[in-house]
Amino acid sequence: MPELPDVEVFKRYFENTSLYQEIAGLDIIESRMLKQISEKALKTQLEAKQFTGAMRHGKFMFANSDDGALVLHFGMTGYLKYYRDDREAPSHTRLLVRFNGNAKLAVSDQRKLGRISFTDDIQRYVEQQHLGPDAFSDDFNVDSFKQAINSSGGSIKSALMNQERIAGIGNIYSDEILFQARLKPGTSTRNLDDKKQGFVQCSEKHSENGHRK
Repeated sequence: MPELPDVEVFKRYFENTSLYQEIAGLDIIESRMLKQISEKALKTQLEAKQFTGAMRHGKFMFANSDDGALVLHFGMTGYLKYYRDDREAPSHTRLLVRFNGNAKLAVSDQRKLGRISFTDDIQRYVEQQHLGPDAFSDDFNVDSFKQAINSSGGSIKSALMNQERIAGIGNIYSDEILFQARLKPGTSTRNLDDKKQGFVQCSEKHSENGHRK
């Protein structure tokens, strides 16, 4: 499943390929992936507009446009593909953005577990999804980390993966963090002293630096 570092790569890929090009049309191949917006409304929001930037919170990517942001969650198998030659089109395109000049951006998702939406207020959307602080955020420090895992209860692995406490960490990276911290996944958060909590947080930052592209 794409986790925080993977979605960060998608965001940077999007920024390097898809900004400031007029959107000629939108092909919604898998409408079941749309959440809280209709096909017609999404086309109205994006067609004849441009993407002007992008941001990420946890596993969600926000593609900013003139009037809001396209919201993408990549589920377990989602990714982006920008291309001009149709021979490069991915096999499982669920949303296709067609730009003027024949360039295209495909949202591919083999298992169709991702989500596509639109918001005019990213911060409000994050709050509505009950997402905790982003694990890469500059504001996410040792104190906020302690608060997040201590308030969740249960095992340390469950605490790391709880998106309402810390947004962005999934199964793969939680295992990597705990391996580097030399902690068993089932260790109770109540059994972590300050030293161990600091070690997990440092391991998280190390994992971030080792996997960001």
